[in-house]
Amino acid sequence: MRIGQKIKTEKIGALSYGGGIISLAPSTLNIGGIQVDTDALSRTIATDLTMAANSLYMVYVAMLAGAPVMRISANVNSVGPAG
Repeated sequence: MRIGQKIKTEKIGALSYGGGIISLAPSTLNIGGIQVDTDALSRTIATDLTMAANSLYMVYVAMLAGAPVMRISANVNSVGPAG
């Protein structure tokens, strides 16, 4: 039984930050066993959380209603983003 197939090598685009927004350049990502080619994605940090000094945050790309979306979370990668 084959669960998934690697079609292309995963390529995470450049991350950038400006004005409270984190942006990701177009990418090829593996999300939950599905390979997805994304357009540029962005997320306003304040939409997901209020940041605190000296804290670690993760940037995730997750699937929502069949489309890739960025999420910013204090949850580590073994837990994943809330929502």
